[in-house]
Amino acid sequence: MSRFAKISALGAAIALALIAAPVAADYTGSDWRYFKTIEIPAGVDGEGLVEVPIDAQTFEGSSRGLADLRIVDAGNGGETQYKLVIERADRRRSAVSLSMRDLGSVAGQHTQFVLALSNPGSLHNEVEILTGSRNFQRRVTIEASTDGNTWAMLEDDAEIYDFTIADRGVTTRDTHVRYPVSTAPQIRTTIVNGDEPPLDIGGATGFFIDDIGARETNWPATVTSRTEDTERRISHTVFDLGGLGRPADRLDLQTDQINFYRNVNLAGSNDGTQWTALRSSANVYAFSTPQFRGSALSLGFADSTFRYYRVSVLNADNPPLEPFTGTVYGPAHNVIFQPQPGATYRLAYGNPAAHTPSYELEHLLPYLVTENLPIAQLGSRSPNPAFSLPPVPQKPFTERYPWLLPLALALGGLVIGFFLTRIWADVKAKLPPPAA
Repeated sequence: MSRFAKISALGAAIALALIAAPVAADYTGSDWRYFKTIEIPAGVDGEGLVEVPIDAQTFEGSSRGLADLRIVDAGNGGETQYKLVIERADRRRSAVSLSMRDLGSVAGQHTQFVLALSNPGSLHNEVEILTGSRNFQRRVTIEASTDGNTWAMLEDDAEIYDFTIADRGVTTRDTHVRYPVSTAPQIRTTIVNGDEPPLDIGGATGFFIDDIGARETNWPATVTSRTEDTERRISHTVFDLGGLGRPADRLDLQTDQINFYRNVNLAGSNDGTQWTALRSSANVYAFSTPQFRGSALSLGFADSTFRYYRVSVLNADNPPLEPFTGTVYGPAHNVIFQPQPGATYRLAYGNPAAHTPSYELEHLLPYLVTENLPIAQLGSRSPNPAFSLPPVPQKPFTERYPWLLPLALALGGLVIGFFLTRIWADVKAKLPPPAA
């Protein structure tokens, strides 16, 4: 074994030993309201980590941000350190310098040009076609070559489009073409025109896009109400996720209706009556015409944990849309920890006073394998028999007897008035009589 391998193995062993060491935090069994058993998959030997997806019931019963999650050894009641992982997608986008040559069109067939990399060997996987043309939809193919003679197909069924309604100020366009990552120094782009006139090509820009995907959790959304505000010409649809606390950042609408373009607003609520704006002036559409076919029915918004979501469609002078359904999505939340052989574990939650724990595992993760971990499942919820609600703080004396302060003020006013009257009578008796 090489020296590097020995050091790596020793570092991993030390890291795992630190993870398995007991922790001293704020866990006291009677302060947590609920338990869920953690079902460890077979074959886990205690030498690695497992992943536990957080379910809807845990989100609903936990404090905001899941600060009160604790993993407990059911045998000795000791706390086990863990790391909460929130899946987030990431995109890194860098420009690639290109030069265009051999631009030309064949009537009734296609427009074609070649793009050459200014820095050969650069990674690239997207081309943006620059055009001033409007209201089009074209199929595009991308080929790559190292010598300009032999071409390999990278993408043969991409699509670019533009949909513009000038008098309404509406424009929907996408002229980006994605293809597998390549280092080929030459890219041949073919725009299939068919019977349509050639596009006005003004150039092209290259990019390398590194997408880091993220797992999502989908929350089935039930439509609880559909109402029409006929005076303002707005259609409201309310979706219910079935409980509080579920993290969400996107709502996808589904409808069979086509050939519409509407402005919508999105709001969230915990009780279905008081609403918080999440997205305003978003556009949704679905078209199937000879010149354009496509749809955009997804509404992204900032991370939220509302139970209800309301989509308000601004119909203007158009008839209301057909009823639609929807699905809400949010980033997956998982906890990872290292179970020991023979031990059984429970997830404790339901303590609003708990703070987010700080474990050494946070700093050791870069040195551990965290990809494709075994998946442990949460069992059914069990109430903690030792839990008791904290005593309700006693209200201040003045709040328990709200009538006391006004009464005291009234009595004080009477007493002060009585003494002022006596003083005025004594002073008046000592004053000389008024002159005749």
